[in-house]
Amino acid sequence: MLNYAKNERVSMHIFWKYLLWLLSFLTIVIFYLLNTSLGQYTMTQSLSYFLSNKTKNSLKVSSLNIDNYPKVSMNIEINRGAIASFHGEVHGRKIDMDYHLTGNSFKYNSIDLKEKIDIKGHISGLYPKFLVEGEGETFEGDVAFSFIKTPKEFKSLKIALRDVNSENILIYLKKKPLVHGKADIDAHFRSFSKYKRDGEALIYMEKATIPSVSRDKIFSFKSKMKFKNKELIVTGESDTFEGLLKYKYSKNKLELNLYGTSLVKLLRFFSYPALLSAKVYGSIDYDIKNKIVILHSKLKQTKFRKTKITDMIFNRTGIDILKDTYDDSSFIAGYQNSILYSTLRIDNGRDKHLYLTDTKLYSKTNAIKSKFEMTIGGQELYGGIYGTLKNPKVSIDMQKILKYQLEKQIGSFLGIGKKELIKRKLNSVKEDLSKSLEEVDVERVKEKAKSFLNDFF
Repeated sequence: MLNYAKNERVSMHIFWKYLLWLLSFLTIVIFYLLNTSLGQYTMTQSLSYFLSNKTKNSLKVSSLNIDNYPKVSMNIEINRGAIASFHGEVHGRKIDMDYHLTGNSFKYNSIDLKEKIDIKGHISGLYPKFLVEGEGETFEGDVAFSFIKTPKEFKSLKIALRDVNSENILIYLKKKPLVHGKADIDAHFRSFSKYKRDGEALIYMEKATIPSVSRDKIFSFKSKMKFKNKELIVTGESDTFEGLLKYKYSKNKLELNLYGTSLVKLLRFFSYPALLSAKVYGSIDYDIKNKIVILHSKLKQTKFRKTKITDMIFNRTGIDILKDTYDDSSFIAGYQNSILYSTLRIDNGRDKHLYLTDTKLYSKTNAIKSKFEMTIGGQELYGGIYGTLKNPKVSIDMQKILKYQLEKQIGSFLGIGKKELIKRKLNSVKEDLSKSLEEVDVERVKEKAKSFLNDFF
């Protein structure tokens, strides 16, 4: 018993000896870590390695203060770009901290933002799932957001952007910056990651431009953006061009549907002079990548606008084409390689029409080539338009006009029955002449001519 008691005392002595030694060592280590510059450096290096390894990002802890633990303050450089300052409580896996994020760029996981950023907010939750909230400035405007951060994605992401640069937003989304200008955006994503984006956004732009079409034409619109598996679909409408214009953007193609849209405003937007005024009902398909435009439309309340072409028609024919309205009209066109190909049919559905066919309009030089056919005021005109829109020239096909006038006079003088008979006789003479080009029977021709003249008189 004495030996057992003696051995027990020896064991307890050894236990306390090593415990005191361990506590002394830990005290020295803690003192070293907390109260020496080398210790602080060792701790920040260890913490940097731990955070970088866990997040798969380069996170460098540049300063750390745990004097009032669990209250902690630290600064972290994120992927050699932005600096994040944290102040708050860290207890085990629980985090409840304020943060301030600043930098000329910001990269973290799937986020690669090449924009100046200055955001303050709050982060809370249990590692590795946090609720992050913030507000500040980026994309040259104001931003407020909240989301749940998980190791692989953002969930329940809500973003409100005000007066931001739409071009930079589209570049960040890896989309062609078709539209330029300041925008207001409200977005909600159910999930957002490098490989998956599922959500919607509402966009409003009061002063937007499309530089690839026209740099100085400003318009406003409201849009809904839908993201599904990295595909971006934009739908919306605008009343900038009067009437209503609805559109859809998907896969580098823009579809426009026109409901009573002003032809004058539409042509001016595309930097083309407006020769007509009309309400347009139809569709426009724009292949953005290949710069191809296809237009199918019906024109209502169509009227000619005063131009050099209308002046020239009036001077040549005495016909004033400005006073009438043409409701049975259409315009079909295609645009490629800076050339507009079109067919314009202006018709009142009764006794007046003007057709411009095989038209080519060169946007770089404003040169024009076109055939025309016109019936107005009981007169028919045929010819062509060439030159430029500023100095157009008109050629009249006098042969067709004389033929029309001759047939018209013969018809009124002889009546319909005689006119048809004469046409048949003329065709008979033409056929006989065609068959006898080499062996001409003069007497037979004389008889045919005599028969024709008898019928004529």
